[in-house]
Amino acid sequence: MVDAEDATLTSEHITKLQAWLQPTDYMGESSGFRHHLSSQAPGTGRWLGETWRF
Repeated sequence: MVDAEDATLTSEHITKLQAWLQPTDYMGESSGFRHHLSSQAPGTGRWLGETWRF
């Protein structure tokens, strides 16, 4: 375990960490989500909404 007093971070390190921890832009043009969404076959998952059990 690291004690806060033992860890010295520069403002540059903190800025880099904050940028790294930013949420993913799922709707961005180059996102993996958009890539997979556009590559699904037509009608994929339609049965889920058409079945009375679900």
